[in-house]
Amino acid sequence: MAQLDNKHFQTAMAAIDVIDRTTDELQIASAVHLSVAAFGFEHFLCGTPKTTQRRNFDACILMNRWPSGWFEMYRACDFQRHDPIARFTHSQFRSANWSDIPIPDDPKARSIMSIAAVDFRLRRGVSVPIHGLSGYQAGISFAGFEIEETADARSAVELIAIYAFNKLLHMKAATAGRDKILTPRQREILSWIAIGKTAWDVGQILEISEDTVNKLVASAIQRLKVSNRTHAVVEAIRRREIEL
Repeated sequence: MAQLDNKHFQTAMAAIDVIDRTTDELQIASAVHLSVAAFGFEHFLCGTPKTTQRRNFDACILMNRWPSGWFEMYRACDFQRHDPIARFTHSQFRSANWSDIPIPDDPKARSIMSIAAVDFRLRRGVSVPIHGLSGYQAGISFAGFEIEETADARSAVELIAIYAFNKLLHMKAATAGRDKILTPRQREILSWIAIGKTAWDVGQILEISEDTVNKLVASAIQRLKVSNRTHAVVEAIRRREIEL
C-alpha cells in the first residue's frame, strides 16, 4: 500500500473513525458508501468465496451497494462465472484499478463489462482483495462512472475496505458467538445432510466414521430441540446456523 498524502490520509482516517463507531452491519455499509464517494465511487460490493456452509451466491454477499437492477441481473445470469474482475481479484494480493485489469478474449466477459458500464454507470472501479492467515477471505469492488484513479486514492480506498471488512467480521463473530448453539463440526455435517448426503457419505467426505457422524447429528438434534435429522436441518437453516 502506497504512502498516502495528507488529503487522502485524512479521508481514510475519518472513514475509519466512523466505521469504528458503528453498531450494526448496515451502518458499516453506509459509512463505507459515504467515505468512498469522495473519490467518485457510487457503488460497491463485498463478497466471500463459497464454502460448504455458504453454497449460494446470496450467502456469500457481505455488503451490497450495487445498483439493484445490476445485482439482480448478475445473479440471475450467473455472471460470476465469467466476471473478469472477480476472477482477477481472487488471484491477487494487492488492490488494482479496473483499467489495469486484463480482460480476456471472452465474449461473455466483455459483455459483462459493457453492460455494467453502459447500463449501470459502473464504468471505472477499484478491486480490493482481502487475505487472512487462511488465505483469500473476500473481495470488494468499488465502482462509479468517473473516479479518481490515482495511487493515493486507490490506497485510501483499500485501507477503508480492509478496516470495514475486519469490523464486519468481528461484528459477525460476536453475533455468532451469542446466537449459535451448534459446534462447527455439527454445522458442517448438517450442511452436507441438507444437500442429500447420507451419514456414510458425510463420513467419507470428512474422513470420520459413520458412527461419529450419527452421534454428532444426535447431539445436534438435542441442542436444537427437534425430533429428527430432517427437522434439525430445517431448524439449523431457520436459525442461520447453516446456509444453502
